[in-house]
Amino acid sequence: MTNKKAKRQWVWFRGLIRWKIHWGDFEAEFKKHFPDDEIQMIDFPGFGDYHHLKSPISIQEMLDHVDASVKGDGPFHVLAYSLGAMVAAQWSDRHPHKIKQQFLMNTSDQKSPFYKRLRPIQWPLLFSRLAFPSAEFVESGILDVVSNRPEMKKKYLTRFTKAFEKAPVFRQNLIRQLSLATQIHFSEKAPVPTVILTSLGDRLVHHSCSVKIASTWNLPPHIHPSAGHDISLDDPDWVIGKIDQFLL
Repeated sequence: MTNKKAKRQWVWFRGLIRWKIHWGDFEAEFKKHFPDDEIQMIDFPGFGDYHHLKSPISIQEMLDHVDASVKGDGPFHVLAYSLGAMVAAQWSDRHPHKIKQQFLMNTSDQKSPFYKRLRPIQWPLLFSRLAFPSAEFVESGILDVVSNRPEMKKKYLTRFTKAFEKAPVFRQNLIRQLSLATQIHFSEKAPVPTVILTSLGDRLVHHSCSVKIASTWNLPPHIHPSAGHDISLDDPDWVIGKIDQFLL
């Protein structure tokens, strides 16, 4: 893998009920290959740094939060996952002059039916956690859903549980995030150069949702054969390899 020396500015977004801690060791792996690049990981209201706030239920409010949180004028490279990729696509629509390139992983929009955007097999597991009886219960369930590698639970469960205890998630913020996701509709043309990454092994969001976005934007989807919803957790080398291959 080549080592790109030019300094770049990155903005990273996570997904549903996720914040910067949930990148796990991916940042460290990324920095091995791109040591000079700068990364801003943005938490959404209601989660992580902003766990005390209400999660936005309007796209406008969410984008205003992103604008207020991102430092600098770019140009930015964006790496985003799931709900974070939905927000990233709206952000690049708003500021195409600021975004040099975006990498969107396992995402969806209104072009796909709701039962593919959130697969019914996971509804009981997800909504059983609406009561949030304990941080470990929540994080254990999420890792079961988003990762296809059992060793990831062993590696991350304690770390993620401690993070949840420090920044507890309120049930209404999960509901508000789900409401926001239902409103997301990608433009008919990619606003900036885009790479779509998805996985056949995604058990939360059907990979066809990403494929449909790629098709609308006349882009080839890049499909992992086995990783779970959180590709950067299950196979960071694959994600970094795709970034290295297509990086502008």
